[in-house]
Amino acid sequence: MEQTKREILISAATRLFSEKGYDAVGIQEIVDAAEVTKPTLYYYFSSKQGLLDAVCRNHFEPLLRALEATAAGYSGDLAKVLVDLATVFSRYGLDHRASASLQLSCTYLPATHAASSVISPFMERFRGVFRDLFVRSVPEHGNLRGHEELLALILTGTLNNFLLHQLYSGKNGGQWSPEAVIKQYMYGIYSL
Repeated sequence: MEQTKREILISAATRLFSEKGYDAVGIQEIVDAAEVTKPTLYYYFSSKQGLLDAVCRNHFEPLLRALEATAAGYSGDLAKVLVDLATVFSRYGLDHRASASLQLSCTYLPATHAASSVISPFMERFRGVFRDLFVRSVPEHGNLRGHEELLALILTGTLNNFLLHQLYSGKNGGQWSPEAVIKQYMYGIYSL
């Protein structure tokens, strides 16, 4: 099936933003890569920031749905569901490298950055999936009560760094498996 001009623009922007960073890519470079005109870009997206929003939705929505479905499977075994979440996050990132690179490059932007207003709601939803999981796990793991937000924040950072390492070091499996990373993460939870 042939891509629409909108899809071509999203694909070109994803690749360019992930390779060069959001700030380093201009509208002209995007339309040149997509082989369309500026009016075509502005027909579909009101601005570069609007295009970034579409890129993020294209990447984050499927990943968030997969994470939500995985977290919904929690039935008392916190370590298992955390490994499952790490596996989903890692596989999605490795299968969608350009989107994952863009996600990682935008995750820690200052709040005043133009892209932050686009990416921050998605990052909050990631943390929300994890926070809600920790809240649901309190009956089995009472020591987590009151720490749910912090644990979600730390898990988000752990998974981002795990994916970053996988994308750029090429190391996967063994001590770099989702199981190994979550095992190390769990040591902190059990010491609460």
